[in-house]
Amino acid sequence: EELLLLQYFFAITFRLGDDEAAISSIWCMTGGGKPLPSAPDQLNFTAIRYHLSFVAYATAAICMRTPLLKAQGGAVLGWVMRQLLSPRVFRYCDFYWPADGSP
Repeated sequence: EELLLLQYFFAITFRLGDDEAAISSIWCMTGGGKPLPSAPDQLNFTAIRYHLSFVAYATAAICMRTPLLKAQGGAVLGWVMRQLLSPRVFRYCDFYWPADGSP
C-alpha cells in the first residue's frame, strides 16, 4: 500500500515537472472559507500549501521506513518544496504584509 501511495504522489508531483497546465489541473485547490471577502484565495482552508504539506508529510513517513525509496521520495519532496516556495502559493503574503514598506 505504501509503495502505491508513493507512486501516486510521484505521479502528481515530480512527474509533472514544470508543466504549469498540468500542475494547475491537479493542484487547483479552490473553495470557501475566506476570513474576509477581500482575502486572496490562498488564505483560506483550501490553500494549496496545506495539500502540498500533507503530501510531503506522508512521503517522509513512507520513506523513513523504506530506505530503498529514498530517490523517489526525494524527488517528490524536492518538487513539493519548489512549489511551496513559488509565488502562486505565497499569494496571501501581501494581504498580511503589504509591499508599502510598513512593518
